[in-house]
Amino acid sequence: MIGKKIVMVTISTTLALSSADIASPPPCGGVVNEHVTSMRKEPIKKKPKKKNKVKQVNESEVNLLAHLIYAEMGSDSIPDSYLYYCGAVVLNRVKHVNYPNTVKGVIYDKGQFSVVPSGAINKKPTERCYKIAKDLLTNGVSYYGIPGSLIYMSHGRQGSTTWKTYKKVKFCLE
Repeated sequence: MIGKKIVMVTISTTLALSSADIASPPPCGGVVNEHVTSMRKEPIKKKPKKKNKVKQVNESEVNLLAHLIYAEMGSDSIPDSYLYYCGAVVLNRVKHVNYPNTVKGVIYDKGQFSVVPSGAINKKPTERCYKIAKDLLTNGVSYYGIPGSLIYMSHGRQGSTTWKTYKKVKFCLE
């Protein structure tokens, strides 16, 4: 009986188990490891990859972030990547201990974005800005390969280093 169990383990090992999945053969009179026994009875299935849950986004946050992106970056001639960086600055600040923990709080934080006191934030954003804002809020900043330490956007260098530059706008890391 013991010999049969060992043979079965060896056969299933050859087919699908790695050596890490197999318990050593049982000593005389011993019992085969439960994990191996259950693997032997059923075909080995790969674990399904975790599906990304679609995050529900707050439409007022999408709207406000789109307004900021448009007011700060404006022109349709600017590549999408820089619009994503602009929105990422806001979302990274939401997670940062030195800033308010909401999109609205970060955008309206005194002295942070000149487009707020100037009123430029009230300009109607393009559909492109709405799409980018929704993408960022749905998927998160890291999904687009943007570092979580990107928290500055200005005409001068701030933080530890300049990560990207577009014309006079510098995107800087903490």
